[in-house]
Formats: sequence, structure tokens, C-alpha cells
Amino acid sequence: MRQIPIRCAAVLALLLFAATVSAQDRAPAVADRSDEIGRPIVRHYAPVDYGGGTQSWAMLQDKRGLLYVANSNGVLEFDGATWRTIKFPNRSNARSLAMDDQGRIYVGGAGDFGYLAPDAHGELQFVSLVDKLPADSRVFEDVWRLHVTPQGVYFQTQTALFLWVNGTMRVWKPAVRFNRASYVNGKLYVPQPGIGMTVMNGDVLEAVPGTERLANEVYPLVLPYDEHR
Repeated sequence: MRQIPIRCAAVLALLLFAATVSAQDRAPAVADRSDEIGRPIVRHYAPVDYGGGTQSWAMLQDKRGLLYVANSNGVLEFDGATWRTIKFPNRSNARSLAMDDQGRIYVGGAGDFGYLAPDAHGELQFVSLVDKLPADSRVFEDVWRLHVTPQGVYFQTQTALFLWVNGTMRVWKPAVRFNRASYVNGKLYVPQPGIGMTVMNGDVLEAVPGTERLANEVYPLVLPYDEHR
């Protein structure tokens, strides 16, 4: 039998060892990559991570890239590393969020609504607008929808529709209640029981013909069908 020289045998052993180590080093990486193939990269944040409640209803990103979440503990702010909670004075839930062209964030909550503004330390805090309402309109429940529009900022509750514009507040009251509003193609649409879908024309909510079957729809979503409808 032909013998392999000692020097050649040592080189062969080193090559085999290097190949084995290299394969072992590569194997986990290949397995990790294969686990992600075809899947979005998702990071999950549990309530214990962000220090908030288990329910969230709205989310937006400001012009700096920070995330804001309407949560059952208030408004959550996330800069990619740290979470903080912006509380309402009445410690209520945050239900809705919207941002205007200047980057101001408006917030609707349970029995309160307003906007976020920096304090003396530069941290955003909640500023309520409820004191701008007439005394007989300051008691309401959730602001489930709010819309920043060229006409002003609409805050919609079941018992009233509020419009904040030029430092003043306007109020509309329903015959029964307002269901959730949508803003499409420059128009505000609000369904009302017994009427159907209504649309804001000027400063009057007018019935939209043929929408009577939507009268009791509590959670409508109105979207444009095409550029004409």
C-alpha cells in the first residue's frame, strides 16, 4: 500500500480541519438567512417594552422620523431606541392622531382633544383645546376620528362635531348621533342615523341622496372610487 508522506498528511489534515470549521461557521448563518427568505423583517414590541396599554388605535410618523401611537395609556413616542408616554390631564385613552403641514400633531382622546407642543425642555406635551369649547359642549366621550383639512381641524365625537380654525371653535350637534367621519377629496362625510351619509357643504351638513342604508353604519370607511366618483 502506498504511504502518504508525513508532510502531505499534515497538510491534508489541516485542510480538512479548516474546511470543517469553515462549514460549521457558515451553517448557522445560512440557516438564519433561510429562515427570513420571503418574510418581512418584523420587530415586535410588547406592552412591557413600551410601558403602555395593550390597545392602540392610530399611528403616525412626524417630520423628524419619530413615531407616535394613540394608546390606552396616552400617546406613545418612540425615537427608535426609547419609548416615552405623553399623558392626558384626565389620564384618558388616546384614540386618534393627525398632523398638519407645519408638523403639529393633533390628538383625540376620551373626553379630551388638543395638540402636542414642546415644553421648556423641548419635550412634547399635550395641550387641551376643550377650554375653547362653549360650556354646554365640554362633556363628550371618545374622539374616534380627527381630520386636518384646509378648512381647519375636525374632531368628531358621537355627540358633537368640532372644527378648530383660526383660534376659534365651531360646533355641530346631530339629531341623534354622529357615526365616524371620513375626509375624501376635500369633503367631510359623516353618517347619521335616520338620515344616511351627510356631507359638509360650506358650514351645513347635507344628506347625500341614495345613502339611506348607511344611516346606521357606525364604522364606515369612505374612499374615492376613481377621479370622478
